[in-house]
Amino acid sequence: MTEKQRKTREYNLRRRYGIGIEDYDKMLKKQGGKCAICGIRPKPGKHLDVDHNHKTGRVRGILCRYCNSKLLKHLRDNKVRAAGLVKYLTKALNEDEDWS
Repeated sequence: MTEKQRKTREYNLRRRYGIGIEDYDKMLKKQGGKCAICGIRPKPGKHLDVDHNHKTGRVRGILCRYCNSKLLKHLRDNKVRAAGLVKYLTKALNEDEDWS
């Protein structure tokens, strides 16, 4: 990353989420360098997205683009939807095992 790219990234992280590159790197390291939901690692030269609560602005973690923009978007930060999704998938996966 060039110095200009680094400054731009720092500016964007601070403006959007109130964190800097060091904060981002610490969070990512704490997560083992991968998406907090699916466990995918970013490709070389790429980064994962910052997930935050849209109502409070609080940063929750670092996610891959799919988990952040597709999966969580459809759950809409709703605990009931998230719990329903887990319940549904757990039941469906258990039923699939019965057919094996």
